[in-house]
Amino acid sequence: MVIIRSPLEPRVAVARPFAWPAISVVALCTALALLVEARRQSLHGDELYFLSAAQHLSWGYADQGALVPFLAWLGDGSPLALRIPAVLATVAGVLLTALLAQEFGGGRWAQTAAAAAYAASPRVLDTGSLLLTQTFDIPLWIATTLLLVRWARTGSDRLWWGMGLLAGVAFTVKPLIAVFWMCCAAVLLATRRRRVPWAGLGKLAALAGAGASPYLIWQGFHGFPQLTLVPVVAQETGEFAGGKVAVLPLTLASNGALAGAALAVYGCWTLLRDSRFAPYRFLGWTCVAVAAVMLVAGGRYYYCAGLFPVCWAAATARISTTVGSHWWRRIASVGVSAFSGAVVLVISLLAGGPFSWATGATLESRSEQDWSTFTDAVATAYNRLPATTTIITDHHGRPAP
Repeated sequence: MVIIRSPLEPRVAVARPFAWPAISVVALCTALALLVEARRQSLHGDELYFLSAAQHLSWGYADQGALVPFLAWLGDGSPLALRIPAVLATVAGVLLTALLAQEFGGGRWAQTAAAAAYAASPRVLDTGSLLLTQTFDIPLWIATTLLLVRWARTGSDRLWWGMGLLAGVAFTVKPLIAVFWMCCAAVLLATRRRRVPWAGLGKLAALAGAGASPYLIWQGFHGFPQLTLVPVVAQETGEFAGGKVAVLPLTLASNGALAGAALAVYGCWTLLRDSRFAPYRFLGWTCVAVAAVMLVAGGRYYYCAGLFPVCWAAATARISTTVGSHWWRRIASVGVSAFSGAVVLVISLLAGGPFSWATGATLESRSEQDWSTFTDAVATAYNRLPATTTIITDHHGRPAP
């Protein structure tokens, strides 16, 4: 049992035990579904890229850190072995989301509902079993927001060491965590609703800088190719994912679907407007700021996926503790989340069969198609050309296959 001070009852120390039985069931079901997907799916285009990068291990790469290629090197042998770390990371996200709801003062129902919203999200069911950078980015962002919520509740500056460590690890995956922390720091400075934690930010910067240094040094020696890829990603978003106009709808649809999207919006509103969540208001504005930056920069629709769990947790905590909260609200939100997840899972399982058209509309699903025809055609053409010929593709994910 963990004794915490609920933001909804700030003067009372409330016992909020962690809902181990229910959360364990959600985590186990998630793991089983992802293992089935891991065995069934052909290699993703990014996974082929990571396997290629694993043959040339380095401290950094043009568009990422060293962690995922290293994991690909460890798991090179079978698709299932390759994807075990991804499944473990996704299941960890289930537990972390439940812990977020607990930290907000939510009881067993709130924790279970938040975990179910995460487990049933299209992003988790579609790519949670794949060795992709986002598969590890999302749990790292959830853990970061968990420590931020705990810091806002307890005021313990020691938590900043943990946040710095997480930021350093996140940099070995992808530098997107820098966007989160720049937005969060700017919000803390702008709102002035609490003492700016300069000492904590210093600890964060020290550990994050140490973790990011191999990646940054590699980037520096190679002319910072990551920066040249920013307009490339924006162009691809415009060509394959509907452009900037479609980023926000796709973000909500791919990460939340039916109930999840509504629950995330409600959770963000709770963080921004509910006076009982005032200590955490900076997190609501951080979510808005990160989404705005990604929208303006032309980022992909899954770049903000790590912020959905904190919104789900806030929403379920508020629903479960609001005076007059009816049983039907609880059942409806969990039931619709489960239905959304079932629909996504069925469509995903049918992919590649007679209903493959249902999964062929997004940039992500294009990377999950069978590459054999493509590679055979390229190999045939290449063998007819001089040996010194260089192949240039129209998409940065295609050279790996």
